[in-house]
Amino acid sequence: MGAYTFGMAVTMRVSEQTREQINGLADELGAKSADETIRRLIDEHWWNAAIAETRRYFTENPSDEDAELDELNAWTDADPSDT
Repeated sequence: MGAYTFGMAVTMRVSEQTREQINGLADELGAKSADETIRRLIDEHWWNAAIAETRRYFTENPSDEDAELDELNAWTDADPSDT
């Protein structure tokens, strides 16, 4: 058996309380499975970490934030018909 694991299911041992929390979150998120729920939570965690790191960076480098905002504004204010 090689390293190919895409689409393979595995069993994960969790407490009943954790299982119930995952099922409750699935209902809240409209997720169709525990896998989808956990993936969404992982994605949310990644984005929160990225946002926190970005905030930390710009707190330590405020002049970079101004340049980044100027570039963002240039892109968002651009007239698409100019392309």
